[in-house]
Amino acid sequence: MSRIIIFVFALLPLSLAASTTAITNHGAVVTEVAECSDIGVQILKQGGSAADAIIASAFCVGTISAYHSGIGGGGFMLQNP
Repeated sequence: MSRIIIFVFALLPLSLAASTTAITNHGAVVTEVAECSDIGVQILKQGGSAADAIIASAFCVGTISAYHSGIGGGGFMLQNP
C-alpha cells in the first residue's frame, strides 16, 4: 500500500507541469511557463520576428526554470522559410 501512495505522489508533479500555448493571428508560442509564452506573443504583436519571440521566450524560461534549458537542456525550433 505504501508503494502505491509513493508512486502516486511521484507522478503528481507531472500532472501539474502542463505546457501553455498562446496563439495569435501572427503565430503561436509554446513554453512550459505561461508568462514566457505571453512574452513571445507580445513580441509577435509588436511586429517582431519569430526568431525574436523565440529568443525572448528562451531567456524567460532560462530565468524562471533554468534546469529546463541551457547547456545540456533540450529544445527545438520550427521555422518556415
